[in-house]
Amino acid sequence: MAGTGGDQVAKGDRIATMTEEPPDKPRAGLIADQGKGLMIAVLAICCILILAIIMLVSVLAAGHSDDLQRLFTRWMTPPPSYSPPSSPVPVAIPAAPPAGSEPPAIVTVPPPPPPVEMRTSTATSPVPSGNMGDWFPEDSYPAEARRRNQQGRVVISLRIDPSGRPRKCELVSSSGSGWLDAATCRLALRNGRFTPARGVDGEPVWGDFQMRPVHWRIED
Repeated sequence: MAGTGGDQVAKGDRIATMTEEPPDKPRAGLIADQGKGLMIAVLAICCILILAIIMLVSVLAAGHSDDLQRLFTRWMTPPPSYSPPSSPVPVAIPAAPPAGSEPPAIVTVPPPPPPVEMRTSTATSPVPSGNMGDWFPEDSYPAEARRRNQQGRVVISLRIDPSGRPRKCELVSSSGSGWLDAATCRLALRNGRFTPARGVDGEPVWGDFQMRPVHWRIED
């Protein structure tokens, strides 16, 4: 019985020893948990990198939208179609004249004569209407000429249109005062009226009329 009991004790010790050894299953679970944590960390890093790339692309697109649009258009535009060059069109070359033949004659056309200026001859000259003294009223004396005590005699020539209105004034003889000369032309063009000149056919035409001297005097 003692021996049997010793065997039992020995067996019990062996059983106890086998029971105290750590099982392999918890160690494998720990390795699996570590692998899952590593995968989660890698996925988190990848997500952060993807977000950073998206933000960088957004910033670049905001600053270079035109360049990106041109690049996208270039990518989407199909390449031009190639067409083979057309065959050259034959050109006919005139045959050389036979030896000994005379060259063609060159005809020189003289230029046309210059146009002749047509002048209208007048049968009558313009005639002033009314009294020419009324064209220069007493209050028309230039103020600056009066202040400088300038007096003088002015002779002008007028160009009269077919309606009897003076259109151009030319100074024939000056008074020596620019104010008196200018006032004479201004008043004659504004107030002068004429019976127009007549052509040989009796129709009104342009004509010239030289006025009698206009005297400018300051009365005391």
